[in-house]
Amino acid sequence: MIRSSGICFLFFLQIFFAGCHRKSSAADGANTDPAIEGKLAYLLSEKEYFKLKSFYEDQIYELSKKSKLYYGAFLYNVFNQNMLSSRYVDTLFQYPVPALTDSQRMSLFQLQRDNFIKTFSYSEANVIDDSLLFYYRKRNDSSRITEIKTSKLIDHALASISKETLLLHKNDTLTWQRDRIGLMEVPVQVQHSTYSFVFDTRASISVITKTYAEKLHLKLLPVSYEEHSGITGNAFRSGLAVADSIYLGRTLVLHTVFQVIPDSVLAFPMLGFSINGIVGFPLIKELEQVQFFKTGKLVIAGEGTTQTLHNLALDGSTTVVSFRTENDSLPFHFDLGATSTILYHTYLEKFKTEVTQHAHLTTSQIGGAGGTENRQVYVLPDFRLSVAGKTVSLDSVDVLTKPIYPGQRFYGNIGQDLVNKFAVMTINFKNMYIDFE
Repeated sequence: MIRSSGICFLFFLQIFFAGCHRKSSAADGANTDPAIEGKLAYLLSEKEYFKLKSFYEDQIYELSKKSKLYYGAFLYNVFNQNMLSSRYVDTLFQYPVPALTDSQRMSLFQLQRDNFIKTFSYSEANVIDDSLLFYYRKRNDSSRITEIKTSKLIDHALASISKETLLLHKNDTLTWQRDRIGLMEVPVQVQHSTYSFVFDTRASISVITKTYAEKLHLKLLPVSYEEHSGITGNAFRSGLAVADSIYLGRTLVLHTVFQVIPDSVLAFPMLGFSINGIVGFPLIKELEQVQFFKTGKLVIAGEGTTQTLHNLALDGSTTVVSFRTENDSLPFHFDLGATSTILYHTYLEKFKTEVTQHAHLTTSQIGGAGGTENRQVYVLPDFRLSVAGKTVSLDSVDVLTKPIYPGQRFYGNIGQDLVNKFAVMTINFKNMYIDFE
């Protein structure tokens, strides 16, 4: 079957339309109560997506139509309903200019660009880049201008290629294995040869080394831009390439985009080992569901269950999972490309007394592909968390004492040390949940 985006969550539709037709304190043309609006805006700015969804649903009858559309657009995007999110944004842009602040308008432009990127509509994203550049030039925001110029280089280079398309083979079984540093590898067939690529939910784009891009005869695009690696921020030059077709098992993937990076970025010379390619988020999410078994079996696009978890969200091209700690339900990055869990400075700020009482301060080498660096961390001897009703304990978890970048959100990066505690892991991008057995 051909995989397409825009599958609808009925609970969002029912809530939205019920809120539109049932009499509420915020009639059309009226504003949402400032206290409610303020909390919605706060949860969105803090990227507390799961709490935002719950509060939005609880307050739906108190919201003006504009507020329903505005926060609904973000929620549809976060929970992988990009076509619906895009429609909400288009509706909001039909409102008179004074109805939206400049900040809201620019947030919607950024959201719409993300919708277009996730649906492989690169030419439309390229147009959005122009609007964003115009706005940030007015504000003289040099860092954002540089970032958007890079995005435009990428979107312009991809604007003329065909959209990525999957001919999805349901219930297909493959085998996976671990590489020398413990990362999950899956078989990727290009032409008549099969290669092992890392399966990485936090890779915002599929990646291939320059040597392998040439070896596999990928179509190199005429674009070059600066990229930065992981936690170290080391800079290097990247390019783009397109694979006309690849196979994951019996699933045919057409027009896959790869970021082409120097071989040295994915090399681990101390181990005499290197990574040649990575299957990243844009392709992974189109597989609908992946199910990893500890025995080495991988099932693609299997039959999902009638889960009510909805504990998986997307922040741009990053997977986010709601985990329950002993104190609260918190959003964490979920990273199959990380061998171990790390807690961010945000976790330290929220639970400083607990961390400083139970952890010891030391210096740890942090990083991965692209380099490492020494950072001061607290080491928690025991970190307990729950997901989908199952509780696990992780040993010796590092807690960063400083942010990785300004304005960092979320509470940590959950790695394979958690995954290894279970026999089966299911990630479902249709109903947006992750479960373990």
